[in-house]
Amino acid sequence: MKSIDLIKSGLEIGLYKLKDKIHGSSASVSTHAKSIVKQIKEHGLVEIPSFFSLEEIASIRRELDRVLTDYKDRLWVDPEGADNRALGINNVSATINKLFYYNELIQAVRYEYYQLTDEHIIGHTLGARISAAKNNKGSGGGWHRDSVNIRQLKAICYLTDVAEENGPFQYLLGTQNKYSVIEGILKHNFKHNHNRFTEAEIETILADSKYTLKTCIGKAGSLLLVDTSGVHRGMPLKEGVREALTNYYWVAKEKGGTGVPKSFKELIIT
Repeated sequence: MKSIDLIKSGLEIGLYKLKDKIHGSSASVSTHAKSIVKQIKEHGLVEIPSFFSLEEIASIRRELDRVLTDYKDRLWVDPEGADNRALGINNVSATINKLFYYNELIQAVRYEYYQLTDEHIIGHTLGARISAAKNNKGSGGGWHRDSVNIRQLKAICYLTDVAEENGPFQYLLGTQNKYSVIEGILKHNFKHNHNRFTEAEIETILADSKYTLKTCIGKAGSLLLVDTSGVHRGMPLKEGVREALTNYYWVAKEKGGTGVPKSFKELIIT
């Protein structure tokens, strides 16, 4: 387990910085998770640099390479051929399942966020490799919300160093607040289910000083915990390759959630 302390960036955004490894009790993990979720609810995003060691990342990358090769006919690939995704990679990689999907802190954050146990949360890990192919739109295909009226948590881990040229995750801090959806309808004439945004619309949102654009530059092993009902994207790649893992979660229908969308269910590798 790893210990984290609350720090402040130059923009006074609450973030978490990795300090050292400890052998924490379940109680200490729960305390860290509660603090992280508090920050997610306030800002939408928490960053933990160097959450995984270089050895762990090397092991995960070998597994990603294996699955992208062995399950080539099961991948989702974007029209530009830039983004290659293996949905459910944790189902066919014990290493990724143990190190990432069932990571103790990530699981604790997921519980604190949804307040639901494993039996009521359906999830999987996405393994992705995206390259700087011509006309690539970046991870996620441009600015969007994963959901407009339903909160959604994701855990994202960089497997490669990600500079601004390599398609970093970008987020409009504060847009996870449901008031931002209402404001979009009343102030910007967005539809009630508006979940895809043009560059011009993003500029309109950013013109309001209450929202700040955060670009998540990070080394391999960096972890992002994010409410993806906020506005975000993977920046289009200018050069190189970005590899990442992402944990997706859905609330089961018996708890009022949507369950796994059909479009995802058909692509999940089992």
